[in-house]
Amino acid sequence: MTSKPTPLRAAFLTALLAMPVAQAVAAPQGFDPRQMTEQLATMSGMMSVIAVECRLHTQAEVAAMRDEQREASVARGVENASFDRLYAEGVERGRAHLAGVPADEKARTCAEARQQLEQLQSQGGMLR
Repeated sequence: MTSKPTPLRAAFLTALLAMPVAQAVAAPQGFDPRQMTEQLATMSGMMSVIAVECRLHTQAEVAAMRDEQREASVARGVENASFDRLYAEGVERGRAHLAGVPADEKARTCAEARQQLEQLQSQGGMLR
């Protein structure tokens, strides 16, 4: 599945690409790649709320990205049910946060997300 670069996808991919490096550096200290993957699931749920709220993605696009991330997470040892629970927790956190944010701050958040997307696109399609 090929799609345009997005802030949400960028965060997923950046984190997934950084994992092997982080694992190599932190392995002697007992680094747990599954724990990092679980944290990404929660963060992704939170970011999906911003992506929809800022109209950067439709619900269907966010669902497709969630499914892609679930597959990658399962490959790293996270169970489907755990991923779904963590992602849902992130969605709830994102909704709770945005519910208390003034309109001007929401507008700034959306503008920053759009700017990140434009920067990624200007880098020559660094991400698909």
